[in-house]
Amino acid sequence: MARRRRLIYGNFKMQLGIAATRAWLADVLPVLEPAVGVEAVVFPSFVCLALAKAAVGGAPLGLGAQDVSPHGEGAYTGDVSASMLREAGCSHVLVAHSERRRYHGEDDELARRKLRAALASGLRPVYCVGESLEQYDRGEAAAVVAGQVRTGLEGFTPEEVGRVVVAYEPVWAIGTGRSARPEHAARAAQWIRDEVATMYMREVAKEMPVLYGGSVSPSNVGAYLTQPGVDGVLAGGASQAPETYLGLLEAAR
Repeated sequence: MARRRRLIYGNFKMQLGIAATRAWLADVLPVLEPAVGVEAVVFPSFVCLALAKAAVGGAPLGLGAQDVSPHGEGAYTGDVSASMLREAGCSHVLVAHSERRRYHGEDDELARRKLRAALASGLRPVYCVGESLEQYDRGEAAAVVAGQVRTGLEGFTPEEVGRVVVAYEPVWAIGTGRSARPEHAARAAQWIRDEVATMYMREVAKEMPVLYGGSVSPSNVGAYLTQPGVDGVLAGGASQAPETYLGLLEAAR
């Protein structure tokens, strides 16, 4: 059986501004080589998307946005629509990242509306799910993740769900230096697929890409990529320095 494609996604968060993103691209793009079976995508801030699009050109690096409005257009100050993101060069978008949930009160219902907006405009959404430390310690991780999947992905067609990437990001492992054990990430990937199989079809669940995110580094990424059901990573800090992002890609190759 052929190896599944490895997805190495990098979330710049609110870390790299215009000058820093331009420098990152200048360091990475000249040495970035196409790799069979590996998909590289980064998520700069909104203000850097135009310069990133111009710099990337035909290089094997996809662009995504860190958030999307549930609205197509209108008087929604501060929102950025899916069609605007497409025009800015995005192919992907993050939805319901734990930092959006924590600091902006986003929930699974809003996530579903954002997923619908992204899919309708042809973007590939990366739907983020994961439990808090308190939920993990109480043994509720499986139920929490299944509930987020169930509510967020309710009401779509199997074809639409097949275009969604799900990123398992335990909240207690994001930016803390404390990563989940690789076998825990594999279990979470199975929880996600079991819920999708129940809602839709087992074939949809089988083909859906599932990522792990949370204190990923070049030194530990290999342990995640060899786990059954884990198709790649969504890295934060490790993606923000050119050398460490390239290290993630090298491990995936």
